[in-house]
Amino acid sequence: SATGVTWAITDLGDGQSFTIAATAITGEGSLEPSIAAGAVQDTAGDDNAVSTSSDNSVTYDTVSPNVTVEQGATQADPASALPVNFTVTFDEAVDPASFLPTDIVQSGTASGVTWAITNGGDNRVYNLSATAVDFQGTLIPSIAAGSVQDFVGNGNTASTSTDNSVEVD
Repeated sequence: SATGVTWAITDLGDGQSFTIAATAITGEGSLEPSIAAGAVQDTAGDDNAVSTSSDNSVTYDTVSPNVTVEQGATQADPASALPVNFTVTFDEAVDPASFLPTDIVQSGTASGVTWAITNGGDNRVYNLSATAVDFQGTLIPSIAAGSVQDFVGNGNTASTSTDNSVEVD
């Protein structure tokens, strides 16, 4: 499904083995190279059979996941009890092993915050909870660019938000 693919073919020196490489791609998607029957002839003029492969598929993805951090839907503000919940939503699945509490940037006035992250099950929506706070104040979590990776290694964009602030009193 990738578009604008240009292939380069390199003879490995024996006239029978070749390396193919995608040298230009304009649109993301899967790359599944194959050679149609009759596309190549040997030195005797015989046509090739259709190519076969057990693994000729690669996904080409260069887009960073976008992420939002919002106050949890049922979270009271101000909050008088812990945990304080936020919803983190990525626009594509991310590797949950790459999303850690240390990825959370707390820019509010509350300090000594301990964060917990729970995967919603689809690797896109996560619950972010402040489970401990040493000093009351404002919780304003965000995620810096490049902190979390999708399954091909693209780092996220910096998080955005409409309401990611909760006062802890």
